[in-house]
Amino acid sequence: MIVKSLKRIGRSETRHNFYHSRSIHQLLLTILFQLLLLSTTVKVDATVWGSFNAKFYGPGDVLKTKNGRLLAAISRDEVVMATLHGKKNIEIFIATHDKSRTKVAIVPAKLKPGWSPAKRIALGKRLAGRLYPYGMISCTENDYMKYIISGKLNKPITNPACPLRRDLTQVSVEEINSECFWLERKGGQHIVNELPEADPDLLVKETIFLKHY
Repeated sequence: MIVKSLKRIGRSETRHNFYHSRSIHQLLLTILFQLLLLSTTVKVDATVWGSFNAKFYGPGDVLKTKNGRLLAAISRDEVVMATLHGKKNIEIFIATHDKSRTKVAIVPAKLKPGWSPAKRIALGKRLAGRLYPYGMISCTENDYMKYIISGKLNKPITNPACPLRRDLTQVSVEEINSECFWLERKGGQHIVNELPEADPDLLVKETIFLKHY
């Protein structure tokens, strides 16, 4: 009788210990899950935003707008930007926004060997005022800006007409400024001076662009 009672007590304690350890395990899993959820949902944006007209940037700086558009400053008053022109072209142009209060931030841009802010400024000025082929997957507005910013597009180019295949990192400022400066598409070259010029009457974007971005 005593032996049976002891066995029952032993089994009871075993079950109690099992359920107790199981409860602790579940509690720990719950806490861990909540911590993981918190770490993925709470993000601190350390980006410093300022009004465009505050001119806190300098020549060669890379800027971005709140919606992720990239801009390249060529002076304290002007930036190079790219936008869709119709359905088949990208227009690159220089804009001045002295009165714009649009929020922009300086983006750290790691320079590739051979590239420099001076080349970035030269390329932005050189490509401005003309129309370039557009592609929905490659050759987007930001692809052209990344090319200006870095001198090279680090992504697969699926559009045969896209002229961003040439690595410009070792090209000199003098060559960028030359009359025969060219971009490379699949199977050929685009002489920049031979590409269509943008209609100046359509460049009202210069004064309103940042109001919408």
